[in-house]
Amino acid sequence: EISRKVLGDAFGADPKVIIGLIRQGLAALKDEREFSLKVPPELVSLVEGQVPTLRREFGARSMDVVGDPEVAGGAIVSTPHGYVDVTIESQIRSIAIALAEARKKVLGVETA
Repeated sequence: EISRKVLGDAFGADPKVIIGLIRQGLAALKDEREFSLKVPPELVSLVEGQVPTLRREFGARSMDVVGDPEVAGGAIVSTPHGYVDVTIESQIRSIAIALAEARKKVLGVETA
């Protein structure tokens, strides 16, 4: 819980980290051309300022930025066909799952 707080505060406030997370989400949806970016309301103007660059970089036809108070420390990148959660919380969850799986392998515990 402490690591979530520290990482969320440290990375959530860094514009380069937020834009990097959005790039990661866009790259995961590379075949799409219409995007919606849900970000914390306080980051809407920052992300909107990067939209022209991101559209060119990923060949997007459209890219809307929506402020969502439920999104903290990152973004949710959506398309008409799905979404990618690139919030700090989802990154921490993925790391925790990977560590748990690695621990099981080291200890010789079979996974279901």
